[in-house]
Amino acid sequence: MYESRELRPLASAEFLRRLLQHFALSAGMLVFSILLGLLGYWWFEGLGPVDGFLNSAMLLGGHGACHHASDDRRQTVCRMLCPVLGPVVHRYRRHHGHSGSPPSAASISLGGGR
Repeated sequence: MYESRELRPLASAEFLRRLLQHFALSAGMLVFSILLGLLGYWWFEGLGPVDGFLNSAMLLGGHGACHHASDDRRQTVCRMLCPVLGPVVHRYRRHHGHSGSPPSAASISLGGGR
């Protein structure tokens, strides 16, 4: 899909087209994920659109939901998805150089942490 090191770099117009295609794909995946989460919170939890959006966005950002599942059946679905999706997230984070622990307060205040 991409050029090897031996080939010349893309022309500006081609590069911009590829960049816009990648952006459209990632934006589409984000919108689909948010809408799926919003509908799930509305259907299963009875939350409104704003709360559903908030919880979906928080989960996608890796912070956890603000509103927790209210019954055992819903929690069971979450417990079934975590073992499947958890390793994928951890592999992605390891591949991109994220450590497993949060940054220290000193590195945050100095701007050196990730």
